[in-house]
Amino acid sequence: MTPPFADSHDARITHDEPEMLRLTRLLPGTIDRVWAYLTQSDLRATWLGAGSMDLRPGATVTLAIDNTKLTPSADNVPPNPATQGGPKTLVWRVVESEAPHLLVVDWGTAPDASRVRFELAAEGTGTRLTIEHRRVASRGMLLGVSAGWHTHTDILRDRLAGHEPAAFWPRYAKLETLYAGRLPG
Repeated sequence: MTPPFADSHDARITHDEPEMLRLTRLLPGTIDRVWAYLTQSDLRATWLGAGSMDLRPGATVTLAIDNTKLTPSADNVPPNPATQGGPKTLVWRVVESEAPHLLVVDWGTAPDASRVRFELAAEGTGTRLTIEHRRVASRGMLLGVSAGWHTHTDILRDRLAGHEPAAFWPRYAKLETLYAGRLPG
């Protein structure tokens, strides 16, 4: 088990199992508002990716993701433009949905696709978001999803608070370096 990483914005990431990460963070806003940012295309597009979502188990969701467009900044260029730049299309398959508390999706369509579980719980005046990303097949992928979920939820936190988020890629690159020093090699 890797020791947890926590930042000043209440993001906590642990790697309790070899192919899994768990991110928990307290977000501003009600559980219904955070659920809307997770499931409604126009709101999800502001922090992750656009795509209409049918929440019935077995339904597929096609997400259009372009991290260079999530935050308006001249320095928002990926650290490795050849492999990280430009828009991507990602397909999720809904495994389980219990609005507004739980969404479980397969990340991709292959039989060995990774699985992402989003749990929301009211906590004080905010909402506790827990993301578990399982079946992360390699250290490189674990590094990428750790820095990625952390950066994406930084943007979500800022959007929910009504703040303009910092540029995606500089934050991602910093977090990737931090996680590289913490994850087993």
